[in-house]
Amino acid sequence: MGNLILFKDLIEKDDFKKLDKLDACLGTDTIGNNLNINIKTLGNTFLAGATGSGVDSTLYNIIISLILKNEPNELKLILLDPLKCDLELFRKLPHAINLCSKEFDFYGNLIEINEMIDIRIKTLDELGYKDIYEYNLKENNKMEVIAIAIDWANDFFEAHGKAIEKIELLIKMFEKTKRVGFYFIVATHRLHLINKKLIDKFDSLVAFLDYPDNKDSFLIDNQDKLVRTHFIIKNDSINVEGIIVLPIEFEELFKII
Repeated sequence: MGNLILFKDLIEKDDFKKLDKLDACLGTDTIGNNLNINIKTLGNTFLAGATGSGVDSTLYNIIISLILKNEPNELKLILLDPLKCDLELFRKLPHAINLCSKEFDFYGNLIEINEMIDIRIKTLDELGYKDIYEYNLKENNKMEVIAIAIDWANDFFEAHGKAIEKIELLIKMFEKTKRVGFYFIVATHRLHLINKKLIDKFDSLVAFLDYPDNKDSFLIDNQDKLVRTHFIIKNDSINVEGIIVLPIEFEELFKII
């Protein structure tokens, strides 16, 4: 069985303090070294795996890492959760953006995000900058990185219809996001129901492979929490000791922020 790893144990390490602002800590490798990913390098990322395989834990780890490394004027979060449960805690943070469109009008949410992207593109074009990183080096009025987390993606696309329109709009946005510092992190527990055309457009695919006997899952607070998982990023296969974020750690996190 994998070892129990608490998030606070990792953020207290010097390794975490030295991370780039867009690095996120996923856990450790099987010999105890921190395993980090960079959302700028990954681009738009798709997380897929069965319930209990580590999808939600990884999404939380990415979000928490980013907010601990960035002030609200450096990074913003857009949280789209059709079940209104797993991402709700993060809405309390000063990093969270409340969209003008209705909370469960997900097609309207995507239209609004697309308009935000186009506004940035217009600004970059007018001033002659390659991307927001070049812009931020020379301009005083900085542009924040925007991380858009979509949990329970199947429900997101199915809710209130317009599934095809949502997918087509996402694909359209994916062609523009890197330049303007927008990064989608989309999670699903039912990969087989996601449109293949959309999956092919993600820059990075993270597939979580559960162990057959589930012997590497822990039971804490009546929920299966990831302890060890095996996942694939693009063509690389990695064994990871996954982080467990306990409820008390969320409370401590909000005090820090």
